[in-house]
Amino acid sequence: MWRMLVCVAVGVALVTGGTAVAQQDKDMHGKIVKVNPDKNTVTIKVGEGKEAKEVDYKVAATTKFWGADKQTLTEGLKSKNLKEGTEVWFRTGTGGEAMTITELRLFKPGKQP
Repeated sequence: MWRMLVCVAVGVALVTGGTAVAQQDKDMHGKIVKVNPDKNTVTIKVGEGKEAKEVDYKVAATTKFWGADKQTLTEGLKSKNLKEGTEVWFRTGTGGEAMTITELRLFKPGKQP
């Protein structure tokens, strides 16, 4: 009986952990509403129609930025390419970093640049 309970608990832990990893690698899509390089934040409108909402995300020193030409944007949030209405694809961290963008692209990702 105990052996079965332990096996079930381990299985649940593995499935839950695998889901967290899968969500971390998921690209999200939206449009820039506002960029604030001084506060290292960007507001992105995510979702469609009535489901759309504006979300404030943090940007870390380690955040990677790519332009539409799939080249690195070395200016980060100060790039002139990041302006209101720009379509972006991005990933966030997990846990306490879920509201921090780790990667931001100005092109629809397929393979990593």
